[in-house]
Amino acid sequence: MIKESSLKKIAEYLNDTKALSGAKDRLALYIRMRDNCMTTKKRSYKVIIDNQIEIVDNLQLQVNRDKHDLSRLVDQEGDQFYVFYLHYVKRRTLKEVAELMHYSRVGVCKILQRIKRKCILING
Repeated sequence: MIKESSLKKIAEYLNDTKALSGAKDRLALYIRMRDNCMTTKKRSYKVIIDNQIEIVDNLQLQVNRDKHDLSRLVDQEGDQFYVFYLHYVKRRTLKEVAELMHYSRVGVCKILQRIKRKCILING
């Protein structure tokens, strides 16, 4: 069973990675908009893009801190936490995690769903 403090760290990591993904999508959108606009608006987009790059960089730093915090918990938590860690932090596929942990792919999915459900309950 995963400790509540570890579940909070997991929830922070999931929220931060989601925010980072959204920020990167917005940055790509602003760059496309700048490339398709008239020359007079390019300066305005440059300011917006610079601000968005700063947001992306800050979120990336936070995600890296979260990864470091989670990596320190690997030895303290059980197999369920390690399944989460391998899939979400180390970016292993479900099949690879299942083979490494000697679980079925469906079993790995259920563990990940259970962890996400617990994180939602903790954060409200």
